[in-house]
Amino acid sequence: MSQDLQIILYWLSIALYSILVPLGVYVGRMNVRASRREVVRDLERLFQFAKSDEAPLILPSFELVKYKYDPESNPGRSSIEQDANSFRYYLFPVSMYVILSLLCFHFAFRGGESSNFWKPMGSLGGMISYAFFGGYIWSIQYLIRRIANFDLSPISFFQAFMHIVLAVFVAAALWFGILQSEIVANYLGKGVEIGLAFVIGFFPDLFLSILIAKFPWIRLRRVSEASKRLQEELPLDMIVGIDPFMKLRLGEFEIEDVQNLATINPIQIFVETPYGLYEVMDWVAQAQLILAVGAARTLELRKINVRTIFDLEHCLKNDTLRRRAVRALLDTDGTELCKYEAPPADAVAKAKGSEIPLNEMDELQVTVACIRDDLHVRRLRQIWDVINSRLDERPARDKKPDQAEVRPEPPATPLARAA
Repeated sequence: MSQDLQIILYWLSIALYSILVPLGVYVGRMNVRASRREVVRDLERLFQFAKSDEAPLILPSFELVKYKYDPESNPGRSSIEQDANSFRYYLFPVSMYVILSLLCFHFAFRGGESSNFWKPMGSLGGMISYAFFGGYIWSIQYLIRRIANFDLSPISFFQAFMHIVLAVFVAAALWFGILQSEIVANYLGKGVEIGLAFVIGFFPDLFLSILIAKFPWIRLRRVSEASKRLQEELPLDMIVGIDPFMKLRLGEFEIEDVQNLATINPIQIFVETPYGLYEVMDWVAQAQLILAVGAARTLELRKINVRTIFDLEHCLKNDTLRRRAVRALLDTDGTELCKYEAPPADAVAKAKGSEIPLNEMDELQVTVACIRDDLHVRRLRQIWDVINSRLDERPARDKKPDQAEVRPEPPATPLARAA
């Protein structure tokens, strides 16, 4: 192979390495948008039955997801508004990322078998090269996560660019400041600096942000005992039906704990993940109960089969369940609180949908009212009521077993997993 052809193939290969990531990110973003927009449009057809006073019922939870993936369907969107996702906004940050990757790949692979990549031990070039490799792989993971969350923006490429630059400079500073010392080199041994450089590529701040998050006292700021008692972690494993793999999957969408799950839009989770709508709604309802009453009280409520935020309302009238709910929620065995007080007529008139009328003079009912009055609970109830009303419309048929209607299998659609 001639030398000119080798040079051409060399530059072509490193150019492809530099351009493939932004190109793949663009293609992936378009594919994610198209596939999720199809699911959103199927959901729109599903919700067309919901009406209020003969007018289509507007579900804010659905409309927000709809306009996210199909902004052209927003009637209030002006056609003269500038598109924030226009290619010209990405041109400069993507060019910076591509040029930096091209230069770093050239720095790492130049010279063939004598390059910084093949003979890295004991060299500054090798340490910088492997710090770049670590930062480059981190940037791929970061950009893919931005695609999955559909929040890719020009800032995402600036962030990836700055991460790689910081990794390279930190690796060089450590080389000149510490690793050139013979004492340190003899203690670490040969080749250790390469592994260290690769880790620096992932964590160029040298784990300082992780340490500060784990040990706030490093910032030399005093944290009171009351604040420490409020620092409670509510992992997703507390939810019935979420296993470690599902927890990891939800973590990719930055749903890290029960609070994130309790306040998320369930329609958004359904559109962006492979999980069914009913399953997601059950998870969110469980998370809202845990967030409202705490882990210890939720454990007591589960003993009486109160598992979700809406189950809590159904134990108010029954004397036995009410007594146990009083003990679980109010930490008291007061007999005066175990007697059910019927709500007044105005409370009954104000109740909407599946809401159970409550008496504000009753301490237990007021507690339940405060819990269910949060916006994220009301949003879940609206979706719950719309779907429940559709299920209630199914006609009851009184047919003999031999007259049962044989219905064909429904066609496979993206909404098949919602049932």
